[in-house]
Amino acid sequence: MGKKQERLKNIIKLLQDEPNISIKKLAQDFSVSEMTIRRDLADLEASSLLSTKPYVNPLALSGAFSPDSLSPDTLPSIQIGRLASTLVENNDIIISDSGPAASYMCSTIQPNLNVTVLCYDFNTLTALHGRSNITTIFAGGRCHASDGVFESQEGIDLIKRHRASKVFFTAEGLHSTLGATCTRSYLAALKRAAAECAGCRILLADSTAFDRIYPDFFLSVQDIDILITDKTPAENWRRLLSQLKIQVMTAD
Repeated sequence: MGKKQERLKNIIKLLQDEPNISIKKLAQDFSVSEMTIRRDLADLEASSLLSTKPYVNPLALSGAFSPDSLSPDTLPSIQIGRLASTLVENNDIIISDSGPAASYMCSTIQPNLNVTVLCYDFNTLTALHGRSNITTIFAGGRCHASDGVFESQEGIDLIKRHRASKVFFTAEGLHSTLGATCTRSYLAALKRAAAECAGCRILLADSTAFDRIYPDFFLSVQDIDILITDKTPAENWRRLLSQLKIQVMTAD
């Protein structure tokens, strides 16, 4: 683990013991500048490991996140989420999928934008809580403890009754002919409902998802409008995406 990752973990541990510790004291404790600490805190907030939003306990984290979850594997989701948030425009109505990249995206929506977000994921709901510029619509139902997703037929019907300018999906698998897939059937049902309701379909998939196949299908590759990933795709994928006129955004 790098020095920064170790420092971020230790900052969270300190905040758990002393929530009101000052930036100056943190800088002294870690022998870095106050600007470095401010960047660290911004990274933690962007990754939903910390909140400075009104009415949210700074360490009111969902069970899906913990200090130990901040690892090199987390970085692609943070990068993809931040990149995705640049596509959010004033007065957008968006549907946000579950998964770290989606919740990171929601947590970094600019405060000067008035946005409506429909979601069905506890992590995303937490990221949006207290944001005065965001109107949140939550599709509830049974909560799955393994991932914080709420699902019900009523939730699916609510999604289908709405229309959105953009939907942000996450995918565990992405195959050139078999499309975007995930590991849970209830998630696929929510994703398929969202796909019917948005003008622009944006897929957030890190480089490990490419050429992987999981049981539950929700979106064909040709139905993707924008693909956001952490690394430049392989040549065969670049050719396919170009042929299908899919816009590609990469964090590298």
